[in-house]
Amino acid sequence: RVRLTPLPGARALCVVHFDDDIESLRHVPAILEHGPSAVELLDDVVISEALVNQSTRHMMGFVEGTPKAVLICEMTGSGAGDAIRQVELMVADLKQKSIGYAWPVQADPKSMANVWAVRKLGLGLISNVKGPVKGQAVIEDACIPVEHLAQYTKRMQEVCREHDIRSSVYAHASVGVLHFRPMLDLHLPDHRR
Repeated sequence: RVRLTPLPGARALCVVHFDDDIESLRHVPAILEHGPSAVELLDDVVISEALVNQSTRHMMGFVEGTPKAVLICEMTGSGAGDAIRQVELMVADLKQKSIGYAWPVQADPKSMANVWAVRKLGLGLISNVKGPVKGQAVIEDACIPVEHLAQYTKRMQEVCREHDIRSSVYAHASVGVLHFRPMLDLHLPDHRR
């Protein structure tokens, strides 16, 4: 038996900006109350690399200021107006609850395609930075209950800091699937260890 669900008539995005990456993850449950079809996390490592990378910097018009993280929230509707209305209702609630500092809405196909392209290229952006220190696959697709995403990520960052290593995290936040990548130089024995 197969259960088919019709494709939505339209989609619209809101890119919720945060000054703190852990804080962004703390608010995933509140965002999920609005029924988004997707919530994706990009941290400042991915964002900063996308802003300087020749193949992505022209796509970065959705970033305001210098966020530590953004949550890409996709809403669907029967038509364009309905999808935008769903996003606007979520944005009004987030503003009222002081969740985030900017909430740019992306509703035209080109803008939405740019946001999703940057998200899709996240792995390459942190793996192909100039120099020997790159985001390495250490914890991939960890499935964490969304209410524990912030606590889990904070602890993983603490472990990296104890070893004086930066890290990057991006995620399918709506389903608690994390890609946690320490920034390592695999030429260094300490980093390999």
